[in-house]
Amino acid sequence: MNEITKSRKYARVNVTEKELAQIDEIADCLGYPHRTELYTACIHILLYGEGNTLLLNHQRTEACTDEMQAFFAVLDDIAFPIIAMRGIAPVYTFLLDDIRRELFTRTNTVPSDERMKDWLKIYANIRRPHLLEYEADIRRRQYLEEQEVSA
Repeated sequence: MNEITKSRKYARVNVTEKELAQIDEIADCLGYPHRTELYTACIHILLYGEGNTLLLNHQRTEACTDEMQAFFAVLDDIAFPIIAMRGIAPVYTFLLDDIRRELFTRTNTVPSDERMKDWLKIYANIRRPHLLEYEADIRRRQYLEEQEVSA
């Protein structure tokens, strides 16, 4: 162990899995690659920062959440059927420019492609029940149409 490692201390947190996932999302939105860096930054802010710094970081988190919610709304409007029937890969390939354009129209901002790809994965997981329901409904309709044609 070197001197820096010996001087470091570790802390435990008492959170649920859901809260931990939210922390990871917040860390990503704030630009921290790992939650450990976020925790360290929070402690440093508490120890050495000013109260305004805490407020600013909270506002950044809210802005990121608002941006992600706007992105989800655009996906609901533009890409939902494609995601339900074909998955998220075609959205990367064919719709990212359209999504980017619509997001800029609605929010006057455009996140990085990497962030939008991450959010797209989050969207697919959050909306999974609705996507599966939509896909099942479409498949059911297709089956009934095929039965009518063959009858």
